[in-house]
Parts: sequence; C-alpha cells; structure tokens
Amino acid sequence: MSAVPFQSVRRGFTLVELLVVIAIIGILVALLLPAIQAAREAARRTQCVNHLKQIGLAMHNYHDTFNSLPPATMTTGSHGATAFVRMLPFVEQGAVYDQLASVGFGSQTNYWLGSTAANTVLIAPILAQCKVPAYRCPSSVFPKTEAVGGTNQMVGSYVLIAGSSAHNTTDTNGQDGGHCSGGGCFPGNLAVRLADITDGTSNTMLVGEQSHYIVGNIGTLRTAFEASGPWMGSKNSRIPRGVGTWSSSGSHGSGTSTEDMRSYAFTTVRQGPNPKGTANWQQRTRCNTPLTSAHPGGIMALLGDGKVQFLGDDIDLRLLQNLADRDDGNVIGTY
Repeated sequence: MSAVPFQSVRRGFTLVELLVVIAIIGILVALLLPAIQAAREAARRTQCVNHLKQIGLAMHNYHDTFNSLPPATMTTGSHGATAFVRMLPFVEQGAVYDQLASVGFGSQTNYWLGSTAANTVLIAPILAQCKVPAYRCPSSVFPKTEAVGGTNQMVGSYVLIAGSSAHNTTDTNGQDGGHCSGGGCFPGNLAVRLADITDGTSNTMLVGEQSHYIVGNIGTLRTAFEASGPWMGSKNSRIPRGVGTWSSSGSHGSGTSTEDMRSYAFTTVRQGPNPKGTANWQQRTRCNTPLTSAHPGGIMALLGDGKVQFLGDDIDLRLLQNLADRDDGNVIGTY
C-alpha cells in the first residue's frame, strides 16, 4: 500500500490580522501626514521668500534706471498703472510691458479693467495673459484669478506699504473710518528715492503679504486689490499730509478724484499681522486692509535693502508701524 504524500496547507491572513495591519498603516499615515504637510509648507515658504526677493531686485533695478522706486500709481484723474505694472520689464515680462507701452500710459489710460474706455479694452486682454509667478505667494488660499470686463486677471499676494497710521502725515478722514498715511515708500503717486528713506533701508518695509482671509471673515477678500488685480492704482493724485489733506470730505462718490480715498495696490498699516475683526476700514480697497498670510504664525515682508523678513503675529504694533514708515526717526528694536 503506497503512502499518501504529505500536502502542506497554505494558511491565509485572518480578519483580525488584516485589521491590525490596517490599523498600523493608519497610525503611520497619521504620524507622517503632518510632517509631509510641514515639509510642503516649508517649501512654499521658501518659494514665497524667493518671490519677494525677486520683487525687491526688480525695485532696485527700477531705481537704478529711473532714480526712484516705482510709484504705487501713476494718475492725474483715472485709475493709473501701478508699481507692479512698472516693474514688469524687471520680472522677465518685458514683452507684456512693451505691448502696454504701445497703448500708452497717459493720464486718460484707465487701468480699471471693467471700463469700456478705448485704451482699457486694449490693455485688459494683454494683462489677462500676464500671470507673474513672483507676484503670488504659493501658500495663498485666494482664487488665482478674478473676472472683470470679460477677462480673468491674476490675484496678487503682495501689497505696497503706504506707511503707518501713526505717522504725522496720516489723514484720519478716510472712507469708513480709514486712516491713510503718506509716511511710507508707496504713498500714491509719489516716486520715493532710496535716499528719502532716512530711517534706513534695512529698517523700512516696502511690501507685505495679503494672501489669506482674516479671522472672522473667511471667504471675504480683504485686500487692497480689486478684480483688476495688481494692475489698477488709485485715482487720487494727492498725498496725505495730515487730517483733511488727502480728501476734504473723506468720502467716495462725490465725483472728484481728490475725494476718493480708496487704496488700490497699497495699504496703511494700522494693526498687526493676521488680525481678527470685521471693521469697515478693513474692507477691500479701504486704507487699512490688513497684512495676512497662510504661513503659520506671521507674514513675510520685503525690506528696503532687499532682505525678506518673517514678521510674527505677536510683533509689537508700534514696531511694525515704525517699519512701515520711511522717515519717522524712531529706533527699530529687536524683532
């Protein structure tokens, strides 16, 4: 009688073993995910620093060429082109700038891209094709574009600093209670020279972030930019030099540009980074749209010497305002 050959029995995983493996994988993913997210944010933060450095280099190259920083707006009655337009040749967008220059930058060229003016309908599609990587923080939660005048314009992340509400030039009659300063490097159509920064370029902020919603206003854009993006400047050609100087009434809508106190592409620093609140003067394009960021704990800022500095949410407000002003004479402490 022949022997029956031995047959091995293959044993599979039990349900309990499978559940244990799944649980272990879940725990590992939960442990690794924050580290992965932190690494991604660190990379985005580094990229944000590089973008601001590009803007700083563009501003210095512009200064070398024209002996001044680009003004926040160029206007004598309409919404003029901003510093972000003027810097285009220095951020590898010379071809776009040449197309805009062929239309012209005259006082009647309106950069409110919802206008049906003859010049505006020519420049709007040119700018719709212009998405400058250096003008946007990679961590921004804002939409990448906004619709205006049948075009989609880029949503920028970096705002020009007009000064602080503590400066002696501040006009406190601003729209919705805004405080509008002329003490910084970008107060409207004034072309500031580096020599005018008597506090020192390393002690003066040129640009800050506006790339996130503020607490209490999630989903509501509170930036100095309208749908026309970083291209449209303010209409008001006056410079604040005290109460009642930027606007005699502090209201918009009376029909004269000297009474228009909306701040397009620039802001006056009135509160710390990433503030809470729903104040009317925080609203979009008012004088005091806040500095905000998706970076945990603070915002990035470009200083006059080209350095990029991280400013924490807990920075002393007076120190931040000193950084916003170019000539207040106050000593900047450690931060």
